[in-house]
Amino acid sequence: MKFLIDQQLPATLAGWFEDKGFEAIHVRDLSMSAAPDSAIWRYALEHGAVVVTKDEDFAVRRAKAEGPQILWLRIGNATNRVLRAHLDVVWVEAIRWLEVGEAIVEA
Repeated sequence: MKFLIDQQLPATLAGWFEDKGFEAIHVRDLSMSAAPDSAIWRYALEHGAVVVTKDEDFAVRRAKAEGPQILWLRIGNATNRVLRAHLDVVWVEAIRWLEVGEAIVEA
């Protein structure tokens, strides 16, 4: 499973996913920091990646149309440490839902 990390999340989060054994890249590393959601959506589709985002727009779009899976992080502004701690708590359940093909996984 591959993950594409959206702009509003820290680029270092890719390392967290890699430590869990998954391929991950941040939009910044693709020179897509200022890209519109449609470009990120298209990239995720073309590369079979799950979009990791805090942006409700991706979840709304996916609820209306076929597209990439969305891992929607439902955490407000948080330090990197708090974000990673949150992911540690929700990870097992989130990955289980992604593996069975759930379109939108809220975590």
